[in-house]
Amino acid sequence: MGSLRMAGNAHSPALPESSCAYLLQELKVHKFIFPNYLDLFHKETMMFLCLLSSQMIWDEVGQEETERERILEELEQECQEVYRRKPEKMTGALKEQLNSITPALQEMQMRKEARLKQFMEVQTEVQRIASEIAGRSDNEAVTVNEEDLSLKKLEEHQSELQRLKREKGDRLCKVEEYKVLICNFAKIMGMDPSNVLANVHPSLLNGANEQQKKNISDDILNKLNTMVQQLKEEKNHRMEKKNEIEEICKMSHMDVPHQTEMDSTMDLIISGTFH
Repeated sequence: MGSLRMAGNAHSPALPESSCAYLLQELKVHKFIFPNYLDLFHKETMMFLCLLSSQMIWDEVGQEETERERILEELEQECQEVYRRKPEKMTGALKEQLNSITPALQEMQMRKEARLKQFMEVQTEVQRIASEIAGRSDNEAVTVNEEDLSLKKLEEHQSELQRLKREKGDRLCKVEEYKVLICNFAKIMGMDPSNVLANVHPSLLNGANEQQKKNISDDILNKLNTMVQQLKEEKNHRMEKKNEIEEICKMSHMDVPHQTEMDSTMDLIISGTFH
């Protein structure tokens, strides 16, 4: 650090040369010699200032060089100790700040994980229902964009999920309506409803099981609709044949067959056995 020498002797006569107040005034006058220490010395300790005051007096009254070097060495050590303590205090303060924000960071991480789980659940359900509607297998892995886990984005996925759920509900109702129509037509025409439904899709025979709940695709709905139309046409065709038979019986003065006989006759006509 070296000797700290003062330039000039412009002292104020109003202050004792050995006082700390006098030193502060001198430091202000000659602060260009102490650019890095003036504020530090003023803040740390008055004893430190008094040591500097002693060095100023040395220049005026004289002092042995050995004694000067000894005291200046002590002064240098004190300065180094001050600078060493300040980083330690700063490090301690940083640790305290880190400790104070760590719980908040942990809570934020927990919230992120919870939000990520919400996204995963909603997007998985969206993909599952969308696959059922499209009639494809649900084997694709769900990927969540972790760059946007905002509440707004989550609400968008939830809205899409609600829309798909409503559509799935509508499709399930439509499937049940088709099944009822098919069963009614089959019974009217003496057919086995189970066989008719099995021709559309085997899972339609098992009631409201999990597999049937997945049979809501456009393909299934189209097949059911086609079967209903075929049965309706078949019913109309049979009614026409029945009316023809009744008309023939009346013209021939014959009794109209009973329903059982009529059904048997209709079956023969439809099969092409009876002409």
